Amino acid sequence: MAKNRPGFAARCALAALFSFGFGAPGPSGAQDLSDIHFSDLRKPGAGPAAPKGAAVVETTEDFPGSVDLLPQFPDASDHNQVNVGSCHAFSTISVLEAALFRRYQQHIALSEADLFLQRTVLRGQVNADFDPTALSANEGNDVVGDVYFAITNGVATSDQYGEFVKRYTAFRDTAKQDSQYVDRMVAQENALQKFFDKTLFDARQAYKDTYTPEAKRGLTGYLSSVNGRQSIALLESERARTKAMLAGFRALQKSYPYMGNASSSVDAAACGRLGTERGAAILRELKAGRPVAVSMSLSGLPEWDQTDASRDANHAFTLVGYALTQKGVSFHTRNSWGGKNPDVPDSQLCRVYNFVTVLTPQEPGL
Repeated sequence: MAKNRPGFAARCALAALFSFGFGAPGPSGAQDLSDIHFSDLRKPGAGPAAPKGAAVVETTEDFPGSVDLLPQFPDASDHNQVNVGSCHAFSTISVLEAALFRRYQQHIALSEADLFLQRTVLRGQVNADFDPTALSANEGNDVVGDVYFAITNGVATSDQYGEFVKRYTAFRDTAKQDSQYVDRMVAQENALQKFFDKTLFDARQAYKDTYTPEAKRGLTGYLSSVNGRQSIALLESERARTKAMLAGFRALQKSYPYMGNASSSVDAAACGRLGTERGAAILRELKAGRPVAVSMSLSGLPEWDQTDASRDANHAFTLVGYALTQKGVSFHTRNSWGGKNPDVPDSQLCRVYNFVTVLTPQEPGL
């Protein structure tokens, strides 16, 4: 698996994320997490004192000093999105796989490739206005929308991301080249109006025609790792199976003010205080055994390879546990950068602007 290059967080572009609902209420049916505070989880005199300014969460009978939810997942946390803005798909798949495990006590590996292809490439804004120059800019999407798309449509299981991404990036790069050709033809068409019959050839209409429903099915077969005559039928049958298994599942979502690169200028103590509400709500979910998909600004954080504090760098990943330390709470991550899974201290929680967790039909909401 190729090593992730610095800067991939920026691929999950802020504009793309917000265009699909981050910072706004989730789809109909999403439930808001209740507002709670770190103070709700304390018991006087328990545990070591934390440094001044750090959030304090102490071990109690109902609130253990550490939680590890990695056993809920079917594989290791070493996935690699490569140079594609598909972090939202990886984070979505993680919380869905964990919920399936809690519901059925089975490890069921879902396909990030299939979710990204079906919701973002074929139905999202990747091909907005059938303009392939938008491919890389619009690969971002929102996790709660991905969750409900997966529940509604199912997710295939056999399409492997490593094979898919080879075909997808080749397609994406070719489409960019094709768009340059189309632009040249349109310019030529305008310049040679009297010699060029638009009724015979309209370059942009010709490109649009390649995205008919039949063409999309063909593109699915081409981009999927399970190529061959049976690939479409196989993927459709897998989606039908997981759709049935996900019946009754739902999302809990909470959104917070977005700070962007301004978060890099907030000192740790202040950021921790600003993030106490979201930190407590996340802890409640982890303590209940539910991983949490978060969207977070990484601007200026060297542990995430984001040393340029002057730009926005937004990323979606999953929190899979925590540990109490002398400095406060440290959240463990399941990321999509080839095994790079930095912890998130509570002093960075003001950077989290959205999080989502998935409830099974047997799990009550807050």
